[in-house]
Amino acid sequence: MQLSDLSLDKVYTYADYLIWTFQERVELLKGYLMPMSAPNTARKKLSFKLSLKIGNFLEHSQCEVFSAPFDVRLPKKNDSDETIYTVVQPDICVICDPSKLDYKGCIGAPDIVIEIVSPSNTYSYVGKKFNIYEEAGVKEYWEIEPLKRTIVIYTLQPDDRFMQNNSLIIDNKLTINVLPGFSLNIIELFDTIKDIKKSGLMVKIQAVFFHIFSPLNCHHLPLHSQAKRKQALLESNLSGITRQPK
Repeated sequence: MQLSDLSLDKVYTYADYLIWTFQERVELLKGYLMPMSAPNTARKKLSFKLSLKIGNFLEHSQCEVFSAPFDVRLPKKNDSDETIYTVVQPDICVICDPSKLDYKGCIGAPDIVIEIVSPSNTYSYVGKKFNIYEEAGVKEYWEIEPLKRTIVIYTLQPDDRFMQNNSLIIDNKLTINVLPGFSLNIIELFDTIKDIKKSGLMVKIQAVFFHIFSPLNCHHLPLHSQAKRKQALLESNLSGITRQPK
């Protein structure tokens, strides 16, 4: 079987996912097939740097860090393969509950999910994954955009909604609520990719700007409207936007 043999309009389960033999990486987002492009150099370097930093911190902890490719199954009702419709491969995830780990990967929400956004990722795709992680109960979710030099962190609130947490970045130092004591120098992180060539041109990062925005304020909006809203917020560099009441 080849990837081209599958329909993007059909709903699949994890049981289907397990029998596919093609080499391309894919995710299942609520049953729908989502082909994944190969990560670019910037994304791989940032992922390695972050995984190493977090992994070293967790050396004597019950929590563990995993980087893609690594299947995270997010069941709705039960964990049988035939009833799981969402299987994602976050760039990085941290799992502190050993019972969620098995031979095939993780089943249930990781404590932390980090996604490094590539230029090929559409706003609709990023918005769908935001919603999926929120619904699954991920405690802390990061969106990193290497070319824009932005990190946006969301923490799950008591009402089971993500809220942007600006307090986790102070003086270019990033901390994690789920991992007390962890600290990351963001300038050093982005310096990892400052000399990477893109399309034959040298990309030089002269400064790091942390744009504070909340991409998805309204869950009742259609996904394409959410995507447009996020794009508008990105372009206008709005700061301090808070989520509307549920």
